[in-house]
Parts: sequence; structure tokens; C-alpha cells
Amino acid sequence: SQCHQKIKKLLGLDKFNNQQQDSAEALRAIITSIEKLFKDNKTVFQNLFINSLKQHFKSTHSNKTTTKNESEIALALPISTKNQITLQELITNYTEEKSIQDHKEYNRQKTSLVSYPEILIIQLKRGHYNNGVLEKNSSPV
Repeated sequence: SQCHQKIKKLLGLDKFNNQQQDSAEALRAIITSIEKLFKDNKTVFQNLFINSLKQHFKSTHSNKTTTKNESEIALALPISTKNQITLQELITNYTEEKSIQDHKEYNRQKTSLVSYPEILIIQLKRGHYNNGVLEKNSSPV
């Protein structure tokens, strides 16, 4: 219907051409459309939706470190393989120092959450690759 098309356009979903998208892509389209409404006042939008993060990288071989500031609309939290985990445990896991494999200079990374928005969007990342095959983790959170 015409009303349905107007709503899809307003929410930024018209660009998907009736193709199924994952929830994260649809959410980003909706948030991007909302951001356009705040084009004259970016601070209000950032206070409502943007997480401020710091990525800390270090090399245990050369003791070299660097920090990168990031802004994210959603906290993408991977779910561990535990049978049951709390949201607080997921956030703690997200901010713990981790080994990184595919970086040429650094082999350790830690994420710090600098500030939370008024509307915190959390994406639970249930999918992970195991020997090239995407598997879904159905553990309750």
C-alpha cells in the first residue's frame, strides 16, 4: 500500500528493494534516517544514540602502544559458548584485553567504554565461524 511505502521510506528501509536483511542492517538504516532529522543538532543525536569507545592496541614484542577513538551506534557483543550468560558478563568480556591475530603490528587489544548514550542499543552476536561454517549460538542471555 502507499502508506506502507511511505513508512518504509521514512525509516530508510526502502533501499532494500524488498530483500530480506539482517536486523543490524535494518536498524542501521532506521538510525541513519533518524540522524537526518537531527542534521541541525548533531549533539542531541549523539547523546541519544552514540557509544564512545577507545580501542587500545599493544605489542608485547616491542612494547609499542596506540589508542584509537571510535563511535558506534550499537554495542555488538559476541555471546560466549557458556550455557547461560548475563548481559553484564557480555559487557565485561567485551572490555577485557584480548589477543588479536590479523594485525601486523599489534597482538593485544582492549576496548574501553568511554560513554553510553541515553538509548543503548545492544546487538547480540550469536553467529561465529567454525572451520569456515557459520554456526549459531543459542545460549540464553
